[in-house]
Amino acid sequence: MSLSYIHGVIAIMAIATFLTRALPFFAAEKMKDNVLIKHLGKFLPASVMFLLIVHCIKEAPIQSIPYGIPEFISITYISIVHTYTRNTLISLLSGTLIYMVLLPNDFVFNFFKEF
Repeated sequence: MSLSYIHGVIAIMAIATFLTRALPFFAAEKMKDNVLIKHLGKFLPASVMFLLIVHCIKEAPIQSIPYGIPEFISITYISIVHTYTRNTLISLLSGTLIYMVLLPNDFVFNFFKEF
């Protein structure tokens, strides 16, 4: 591969990246009243939350300690916080924080070790 070929490929990738990032801003005025955009704005946050929940529980250890309890606590917490605040960012960040505190500290393992 020649140096000019590499420069050409990099230039084309840079232009394509710039256009895909800038196009929504250029077309924002025309898309403001679009039914599809309004539909996505209404349902996309819930869809993202659902996908994150599925990703969280798909490999949760439910047949051994900690029995998926940190995941269950986090999902319950996120559901409650999101129900009251209706703020996706707050519920996701605080739920992630709860999960990250529960998991490495073996909170559930130590709880079940007592019994």
